Amino acid sequence: MFKTIRDSFQNSICLDRIIYVVLINVLFDASMYISLVVYALYVNQYVSLVYTSLIIAIPSFISLFSGPIPHILIKKFGDKRIMIFSFLCLSCLYFILSVLHSGWRFLVVSCFIGFVQLVIKPVLKVAFSNCAIDDSGVDLVHRIRYSSICVSGIIGPIAGGIISDKMGYISCFRVSGLIFLICAIMALNTRGKIKKQDISVDSFKKDENSIFKIKRYDLFMLILCIISGSLVYSVFIQFESVYSLVLKTVYDAPNKIFSTLIAMNSFLGLILQVFVMTKKHSFRDKLQIRTGIVLFQVAFFVFTLVFLYNNLSIYILFFGVFVYSLGEVIAIPGLDITIDKIAPDDKKNLYFGFAELRGIGFAFGPVIMGLLLEKFGAVILNLTNIFLLGIALFIEMYLGYRIKNRYK
Repeated sequence: MFKTIRDSFQNSICLDRIIYVVLINVLFDASMYISLVVYALYVNQYVSLVYTSLIIAIPSFISLFSGPIPHILIKKFGDKRIMIFSFLCLSCLYFILSVLHSGWRFLVVSCFIGFVQLVIKPVLKVAFSNCAIDDSGVDLVHRIRYSSICVSGIIGPIAGGIISDKMGYISCFRVSGLIFLICAIMALNTRGKIKKQDISVDSFKKDENSIFKIKRYDLFMLILCIISGSLVYSVFIQFESVYSLVLKTVYDAPNKIFSTLIAMNSFLGLILQVFVMTKKHSFRDKLQIRTGIVLFQVAFFVFTLVFLYNNLSIYILFFGVFVYSLGEVIAIPGLDITIDKIAPDDKKNLYFGFAELRGIGFAFGPVIMGLLLEKFGAVILNLTNIFLLGIALFIEMYLGYRIKNRYK
């Protein structure tokens, strides 16, 4: 069985490239998760809940404006230099976080983190994309990327929970800074491991003259992906980053519960994604984004019941996370797979750069959560999430279908 899976993967992706990219991505995301479990709680010690939500949201808001920037920087400096510089910057910024104690300083550092993420996120996505050989490989590399995030999501939160419990919140930021430094060192050896065959000079000149030229069908699909993705991400980011503040309204020791839920979500996501990847390409094609959105809605309905009836068993919350994980396995990789399939080989950084506009969901999700949680409580917050996902479902099922029929 494993030999069959390996042979199937070899025909669709470049294994030596994908392994190296996965190692870098696991370390990158693990370092993020280590600090993630305490970030909101640490900042909230010094500023209000709403201001905390704003500080958490700032990096995602800045990332909205990636656009052609990663594409231009890669053409000018190369992927290797951009990755090294980005990881070094993140290392310094997280070490700085460990010594801050005032709101405006948190805000400034968050802004700089956002500028770095603006570049590094699309670059890492394209690094995975460049490992694909055929159409089946495009599907696989993004699911492998998601699986690597799940591995990080298991290691990172558990490590973050242990570190914060034993050594305090500040140590989490210092460990993250150290891991980013390791990523920078690894990026020194990326030559030939994360790039496809070089684009010809003629192709490069053509690309320079038409950097914003996108086919009408691609443009409309890109816009729909950005809108629906923004709505999904605005809900997704709440659970991923600041749901500890929601848990705080019901449970004692929310940091421990939150780290457990994040680790459980990542473990389930990894197992379920491996199951999907081992199935045939025809099976993976049937996993539509809309199915994942519906599962997200069911999960947040379960979360609503937990906060509506405080005496419900915590195992109901765990069940909600299980359903949430099912939705995540389908919807989250699907958003990037769609972008990759419509993007020409020589403009993937450009398309993924523009697709970062979906980060408006990451930017405003925590702000929406903070306002709703403070004014109306956890129940209204979760019902609002269900409504936002309903709008995304309408876009995927109706508008996307109409554009495909009209322009494809």
